[in-house]
Amino acid sequence: MKLQDQVPECDLTKPPMLDANGDSCLVVFKNGGKTGMTIGWANNVSSYSRKYFADQHQESREWPIITTDKHPGKFSAKGDSGSCVADAFNRIAGIINSGTFNPNDTDFADITYVTPISFIMKALHNTKRFAHAHLNPALA
Repeated sequence: MKLQDQVPECDLTKPPMLDANGDSCLVVFKNGGKTGMTIGWANNVSSYSRKYFADQHQESREWPIITTDKHPGKFSAKGDSGSCVADAFNRIAGIINSGTFNPNDTDFADITYVTPISFIMKALHNTKRFAHAHLNPALA
């Protein structure tokens, strides 16, 4: 499957689909190193996390992904970090960075946290070296 473009910021805050309960969501999938291909959904909830060191901090945005009722099981497990998450429109949604684990089943994440690709691209564009980075390279 060819992925191109990225999920726009507006789809993160106002997902364009509805789940079985009529709630806004965005259907996503990934092919992880540990769990292979899985399908999940993301809603409009996201959070920022900061890690402080010395006189500076590092900020990250985290977007939760859960599994769907039609595709039970877990969206990710330890070993899937760094996997690309895409949406049902073949757009890159983000990169898996962590998860929360059920104490009775510590191998699999209850909720998977993804850093949105829009956040990653903005961070890259704020650097001199990657100011012109993009997701759809064209060979000249």
